[in-house]
Amino acid sequence: MFQSKKERDPELKKWFGKGCEMSAQGKHEEAIKCYNEGLKIDPMDWACWNNKGAAFDKLGMEEEHKQCMQLSTILMVSRI
Repeated sequence: MFQSKKERDPELKKWFGKGCEMSAQGKHEEAIKCYNEGLKIDPMDWACWNNKGAAFDKLGMEEEHKQCMQLSTILMVSRI
């Protein structure tokens, strides 16, 4: 797994983890809300964008999924 060059904010980690839990439970709308909270802390966090995109995909929201995944890819590549 790729890691960002900077350490993640603890509050961001909390929201990201909660989003992962919600997704694992099939609560994708709640997961998106959690990832949005994380993105308020760090809008450049590629992993939040990636997981948010995956949640949109599970909900069948193709355009939102595509936008999130494109942004995630750009952010991830820029941190390598």
